[in-house]
Amino acid sequence: MQQTWSNLIFIHQEVDPQTLMKIIPSPLELDLMDGKAYISFVPFKMKDIKVLNLPLLPYFSSILEFNLRTYVKYKGQKSVYFFSLDANKSLHIEVARLFFKLNYLKADIDYQPNESIQCIRLDDRDHQVRFNAKFNIDHNSEDISDLSKWLTERYSYLESKSGKVFQGKLEHPPWKLKKVNLESIEENYLGKYKIKAISNTYLCHFAKELKVQIKSFAAI
Repeated sequence: MQQTWSNLIFIHQEVDPQTLMKIIPSPLELDLMDGKAYISFVPFKMKDIKVLNLPLLPYFSSILEFNLRTYVKYKGQKSVYFFSLDANKSLHIEVARLFFKLNYLKADIDYQPNESIQCIRLDDRDHQVRFNAKFNIDHNSEDISDLSKWLTERYSYLESKSGKVFQGKLEHPPWKLKKVNLESIEENYLGKYKIKAISNTYLCHFAKELKVQIKSFAAI
């Protein structure tokens, strides 16, 4: 499958590793950077979605997505684990849940790439799970720090279902990250997933666009 990921905002936050270890599925292990654990909120637009050589289908070819992820490893392989992937189109959600074992959920997403993100969905008790942030992008900057690379240069995701570990592999060029100034943030996602933040300090990045190929998805 081919995709283009456009106007990504990465909002990273340090969280308590002990509480995080309790909620990632076994047998995945938490991946730490200098003993620190992180989660990331990532809104973006996925477009030009194509399966093999089939033509683009207007409705199916793009979605807005907002995901909450952390950093894991399995048998020495570094990867990401998604607590949730919110999207604004039901058809994409059904396909992703069926074929890629991912916890996609339907949400209302209002994303202004240079200004703000709002994501709202209902949980299983009809309570609203909300994320609101306002920001501005420093297009003249570049972030090439070790931590920034560690958080973003990941080329697979892991999921554990019924005792089996599944891995999705992807290929894309290295990220070209710009710095982001976060003006405000309000969310209750961490509370929903019982994740405990260490502080209210955030590391944020912007990436304009890159082409992605989903190479494989299989039990490992």
